[in-house]
Amino acid sequence: MVRVGIVGHRFLGEQKTVEFVAQQCSAVLQQIKERHTNVIAFSAIAEGADMIFAEAALLLNIPFEIVRPFNEYVKDFQTPVTKDRYLNLQKMAIKETRLPYNYRSEEAYLKAMQWITGNSDLLIAVWDGVERGGKAGTSAAVKEAVRTNRSWIHLDITRKCTTFHLGNKKTILQ
Repeated sequence: MVRVGIVGHRFLGEQKTVEFVAQQCSAVLQQIKERHTNVIAFSAIAEGADMIFAEAALLLNIPFEIVRPFNEYVKDFQTPVTKDRYLNLQKMAIKETRLPYNYRSEEAYLKAMQWITGNSDLLIAVWDGVERGGKAGTSAAVKEAVRTNRSWIHLDITRKCTTFHLGNKKTILQ
């Protein structure tokens, strides 16, 4: 089984960036699916990159599991459209892991990020490349992937390019 996880920015900006992320998520998942018979996707299905990735997995008939950082996570979705997308994706997931937090906190997001990075053979990071001080964001997930020698793919939303970083599981895309 090949387990592919996503971390990334919630707010991607212009439509061109959203299209880049959608196309790249689909291309990576398609390539993995062509090489491996058993693929599963992992996502927190947050607004932005996480949702786009989960929707790409669905379109390719790749099952996905989700992690819910805290019980009131649905309140994180501020518009009816994103809330509906979240609830629909939640229903489509084959499994939901619920973390033991009731409310939004950096600790809850950290544990969700660690769940994604820790359970993935390959991590896709939809990232602008800017390191931020928070311990639970995309740059922290990238640092965790590097620290644990995990293979990861950088979808650079600033330069609109994709970079592969092979860790100790080098056969995933070969």
